[in-house]
Formats: sequence, structure tokens, C-alpha cells
Amino acid sequence: MKILKIEFKEHALFGNNCIDFTEPSGMILETVIFIGDNGTGKTTLLNAIADSIRVYPVGNYKVWSDDNIIEGSWIAFPGDSATIFVQCTANEMDFLETGGPFSHLLGIEGVEGVDIESPAVIYLPVEANFKQNKGINNTLVYHPKFMEVIDSAFTANISSFIATKIQSEVFKNVNEPPKISIQKACDEINHIFEIMDVDAKLVGLSADGTSEPIFKNGQGKSFNIESLSSGEKQLFIRALSLKFLNANNCMILIDEPELSLHPEWQRKIVHVYEQIGENNQIIIATHSPHIVGSVRAKSIRILRRGEEGIEAFPCEEDEQTYGRRVDDILQFNMNINSLRNEEISNKLKRAGELLDKGDYKSYEFQKLIKELKDTPGSDDKDLMRLELAVAIKESKDDKGE
Repeated sequence: MKILKIEFKEHALFGNNCIDFTEPSGMILETVIFIGDNGTGKTTLLNAIADSIRVYPVGNYKVWSDDNIIEGSWIAFPGDSATIFVQCTANEMDFLETGGPFSHLLGIEGVEGVDIESPAVIYLPVEANFKQNKGINNTLVYHPKFMEVIDSAFTANISSFIATKIQSEVFKNVNEPPKISIQKACDEINHIFEIMDVDAKLVGLSADGTSEPIFKNGQGKSFNIESLSSGEKQLFIRALSLKFLNANNCMILIDEPELSLHPEWQRKIVHVYEQIGENNQIIIATHSPHIVGSVRAKSIRILRRGEEGIEAFPCEEDEQTYGRRVDDILQFNMNINSLRNEEISNKLKRAGELLDKGDYKSYEFQKLIKELKDTPGSDDKDLMRLELAVAIKESKDDKGE
């Protein structure tokens, strides 16, 4: 399931605006990154998508209500203030064309013979807090719902998911030594984080009967999931949630994936999510220039306040993002006027103004230069440019030019 567009109707933030999720060619984007100032509705947008889809459409195709629109492979989810237009997979449409009830797609409880392999929508809110269940179940059977929210109730099962995966691998390969089967299961999980250079690898389960997943770092120290750093925990919990939900043909909503992550990990995190499962659409709300610089400009949507509510603008044709310097992204894509704190920025600006007037010998200018040498330091590039400009002016003055 993938979003084509969202049409808002008298929404408190988005008014009556429409946000599209397509390339200029009309193809649906597989990765969409929303950026914008605080208060421009990034999280609100993700919530609007989740809330509209959470109200399951029932009844007018065969037994569907008039509120639902079926046109080719498109279905509309009408909410109170937003209608989400989505594209269904071939399998989902097969259910419709053969007269199968839509409840089969939704996994509504009480329908016999329903066995959904993967959710249609997965929502990862700002922080998937981890609170492990007291008892770990190494034979956990979990039936995905049409829409999954990765909240604390879900993440409490992460250790059980890992233990069940390892246990399943052992019983599936009874002719192999358990050590080999355990290693296979661990390798499959660790492979998700291969590009992240994580100094924590899953190595198996504890031998004390609790089936607790055990990790090991580069120094050979063993520890449990509770002892992971905050960044490692966020990384493992979010990615493993998608892995164990068998995320394929899903719409995946992720709010601030940069949370607790080092900038180097932020630069790679989108690729991690893109490699989990197949044919997913990933929709991200972020403040991270590192994430913006890791995707093509066509995937970026910039939220800005307009006269009739917040609008989403694509990047201009000549406005690149992929591989750009972080400072360029901050200035040109995220409209940050200065990359410094306000005090130093003002001192540099004032020194430049005095230099332009020729007042580089004044007490104020010399005082500013001394303060700038103290902080941020003599090797600061802007300070070095100022001093070079002073040297050029002094040379010209000496020559009488």
C-alpha cells in the first residue's frame, strides 16, 4: 500500500491544501522526507495519515459504504479532515475483484481463515520506548494487524521476537548443530545493521533459562538489550520491529528517525529502512540535515506556512540534496540563516561592517578580532578571511591605492 496524495478539508493546520507523493513523472515515491520549521505540522501530518487509515473502510463494493472510492487500483480512506488516496498491491486488489470481503485485507478479528503476513501500515512514533516484558517467550506467535503502531506495548516483545527467531532456526535445522543454527539467526538480524558500523552484535541467548538475547561488543564484553546505548536501542528496536513484522508492501511512517543517533548513523539510517522488506513506501518527518543529504531532491517535501494553511513544496529543479554538505543543506534547503550561535554570528557581522567602512584600525574592530580569536579560535575560516581582507587593505593603504 502506497500513498498517492492527501486532500485536506478545513484542517486546523493544512486548511484545504493537497499534498502529493509522486515524482514529476507521476510515479509514486518510495521514500518521502518531510522537513520544515517547528510548528509546520510534520508530526501532525503523520498522525493525519495514521488516523485516516485507522478508520477501516467497510462496505459498498459488494457490501461497501458510499464513502469509499474504488477506481482501478486506488482506494480512498476518508477521514474527518483528510482523505488519503492509496494504491493497493495486486494481491489486495485480487481480493476485491474476486468478491472477497475487504475484512480479509484488514485482518479484522472474527474472520475465519485470515492470516495476514504483513501489515499494510506501520507507524513508528517519535520514540519507541523499550520496556521489556518480565518473561521472555521463545515461542511467540504474533499475527500482524492491518495497521501497527510501534509503541511501548509492541516493543516490549522485541526480546521475545529475537528468542523466537533463534529457537525457530534451531528446530528448523534439526540435523545441524544448534550453534550453527543460532549463528545463522544472529547473522540474519545483524545483517540489517551492517552499514551502520554498530559496536554491538547479537550472539545468541542467555544460558540461564531466561532466553534473554545476548549482545557482544568489539572488546568481547557481553550484555543484554537493556545495556545498549540509547542510540543503539532506538536503532535495534525500530529496525527489528519492521523485520519481525515482515514489512513488505507496507506504508512505513517514521517520526524523527534521527533520535539519539550519531550524525554518521543519521546519514545512513534511511538506507537501513529501505533495505528492510520489499516494495515499501517510507514516509519520514525529520529535522536532520544528514538525513536530507542522504536522499535525492525528488523525495523532499518542504512544509511552509501559506495564506490558507501549511503547504508542502517540492525542491526546485536545481536544488540538489543528495551528497551535499550539511552546511549547504542547512542554509539552502532548511533556511538556516547562520550556522553559528547568535553571539559569534553578530560579532563576525559587525567586524565585517567595520572592515567595509575602513575602520579596521579602530578599537572596536581590534577588540572584536581578539574576542573571536579566543572563541571560536584563530583557525576559524571566517576569522582568517577577515584577517586576510585586513592585510589586503593595509597593503593598498600603504601603496596609496
